[in-house]
Amino acid sequence: MVDHIMTYRSPANYSVEEAESVYRDLSVADNVYDNAVIVRTAMSDDVVFDEKSSVYDFDTGRSVFRTYNLPLNATNLKVEISVQIGETIFAPSVALLNKDKKLIKMFDFNSFEYRPYNDVVAETMKLKFNLNNFSAGENAAAYMVIFTKDEDLKKTTKIVHPAKLYAKSRREAIPDVADPLIPHSRLGAMTVLFSMDAESIDSVSDFLDALKGPIWGGEQHQYVSDDDDGRVGASVNVDLHDSNLKVVNPQTAGSSKTSGTSTAANHHTEAVKKTPGVPAGSMMKETEKMYNDMIVSAVKSGDISKAMQLAAEATNAGSASANDTLNSALRNYRRK
Repeated sequence: MVDHIMTYRSPANYSVEEAESVYRDLSVADNVYDNAVIVRTAMSDDVVFDEKSSVYDFDTGRSVFRTYNLPLNATNLKVEISVQIGETIFAPSVALLNKDKKLIKMFDFNSFEYRPYNDVVAETMKLKFNLNNFSAGENAAAYMVIFTKDEDLKKTTKIVHPAKLYAKSRREAIPDVADPLIPHSRLGAMTVLFSMDAESIDSVSDFLDALKGPIWGGEQHQYVSDDDDGRVGASVNVDLHDSNLKVVNPQTAGSSKTSGTSTAANHHTEAVKKTPGVPAGSMMKETEKMYNDMIVSAVKSGDISKAMQLAAEATNAGSASANDTLNSALRNYRRK
């Protein structure tokens, strides 16, 4: 074991030529779901794309991949992907698919943020987002697939020159040296971290936690500069309304051109998914009151699942208050 640790060379330190040589001998998988990592509790997964990996023919080109089977009942699943930067870097895209394997959200590589080296952690490219399948219906994310696109293999990522970081740490003058450009590779290494506010979604506290955040969240991609904080303002925002999405695995899904859209909530009052075209507040006041009374009654009787379903149904039908009613009822229920 010690010999392995001392001699192991991360694929992030392969040259582009070495990675291409290894890549050519990798086996081709029939689909991306057979060996999916099952996520049911908080976990950390160290991913290494090397000679033991398989590849799949995506719409965007052949690539190594890692697939996760996500909990459909997750109320607040936090995902953090940290990509190792070495001699080269693997430039991932992250696809979220529903239970029918239809793509509902894509984070491209420009959604990742550069994190310079410091005394605590090595420099990485990082993506963080919160996933809330709470009442998301068909847009609940059942799978997450990490892969790279052919178009990203042609690019490079600019990092801060180590001499600049050293000078900055010692509060010395920043040297006038060019920042390195790291080529993108077919292979690499990363860590995927899943964390949850609580282990069981059956507890009332989990439902309350689910109402705190948006269905989707993502950090913005920022690029390195010579500013004091090492960064400039965000240049790319995560697109939450991509209307040109394709199925990641057409052989399994049954269609190679199926498209889908996803909408995202920006505040906890929109945590329940709305049906596009039904604006909040369009429901008749009498009907809205009936739904709210049923939600409160269901919570008082301890039938939290029914209350959630009623809130989702009412919101989809145009209620502007159902989610707030559920939130308030759950808080009162917890105080007992």
